[in-house]
Amino acid sequence: MYQTDFICTYKGIKLHDEPSEAEPEPSEAEPSEAEPSEAEPEQEPCDEQEPCDEQEPDMQEWLYRIQLLQAFDLTEWNDDAINDTIMTVFKQVYLIPEFVLLLEKARRTPAIKALLDILCPEHDQQEADLTKTMVLFNQSQAQAQGQAQDQAQAQAQSQAQAQGQGQAQGLQNLYHLTVFKLLFKYEYFDVLHYCLGVMLRTGVLPPRYIEMFLKELQQ
Repeated sequence: MYQTDFICTYKGIKLHDEPSEAEPEPSEAEPSEAEPSEAEPEQEPCDEQEPCDEQEPDMQEWLYRIQLLQAFDLTEWNDDAINDTIMTVFKQVYLIPEFVLLLEKARRTPAIKALLDILCPEHDQQEADLTKTMVLFNQSQAQAQGQAQDQAQAQAQSQAQAQGQGQAQGLQNLYHLTVFKLLFKYEYFDVLHYCLGVMLRTGVLPPRYIEMFLKELQQ
């Protein structure tokens, strides 16, 4: 079961410990016994205002993984359990029209589209083909309204149109599921997790959360 009873803090966590009062720095009158030798120069500490670039990403990535597992109520990575939970949550929130709109807008952002081009390189062509098919079906239906057709021909045309609509909807759902999985990435998980908490509790996604999410995707 997906856990929403916490806020993700992995991006804003304080990464550097402050000096302890119990262990004061040695004064000039009382030099430390472990003074650096001339052959091994002392390494300059990280400035408090400018954290070490090498340490910060590693620590934040570690915290992200911990909080990701916490959201899935796990203590270690389990592909099957995570995929099952993602599908369960997706089916719940995909009933919310505002979230479907968010996924569609997210699919068009440069960052997500670039990832889709790698994961689903054929998606643009497939979508274009289905769109063309739907246009032809709609044109045929419009022509049929102005012409006399027997019942069998009209029924066949209606079935073909329904099949095309079903294929288009199925493809869109597949892309939206892929986008949903991509939003669990480090860059977006904190915002996604917050929005999921709102949606699973209230069944709606207010416009301000959509704006917040899209702003995060544009960064």
